[in-house]
Amino acid sequence: GVVGGYSITASFGALSQNFSMTNQAGIPASLAITGGDLQSTQINTAFAQPLQGRITDGFGNPVPGVAVTFTAPASGASAIFASTGTITETVNTNGSGIATSSTATANGTPGMYGVIGSSAGVGSVSFDITNTAPTTIVSNLNDSGAGSLRQVITDALPGSTITRSEERRVGEDVDLGGRRIIKK
Repeated sequence: GVVGGYSITASFGALSQNFSMTNQAGIPASLAITGGDLQSTQINTAFAQPLQGRITDGFGNPVPGVAVTFTAPASGASAIFASTGTITETVNTNGSGIATSSTATANGTPGMYGVIGSSAGVGSVSFDITNTAPTTIVSNLNDSGAGSLRQVITDALPGSTITRSEERRVGEDVDLGGRRIIKK
């Protein structure tokens, strides 16, 4: 059926009566991702888009007022929701059947992970998001100390990009004689 209001007029001879009717959405049947999937941000910064999921009934009509819970991983790469300050928040769908998370902020661990969106009776979906490591800059040619290659490597996180910044070569990559993977 189609959700919405309509009028019916019943007539018998000279008599007629108008009835106002409203079809409401049925029982929630599915949850689908509508926004916020496949995004990334640097560690300890906010994601650009909120996570959004849409609840519909068996006819594809949006279902308002349904609780949807967003849950990020408890360990490793994860995110914190602004509304709760935790890895979990529950929000209700709006009139269009869409549940929108508060701003999610990446924690300090780089990596890709799934934030689960779930609602009773309709299952769950996974929003794939990524916390990226920062770019670190070698700002001098000293053997040690702040800005040296040695210190930048010491401070780098897994997945960090190391670049060099010199007055005559601003923004060039550090030449380590080819690709090097540094295990710490």
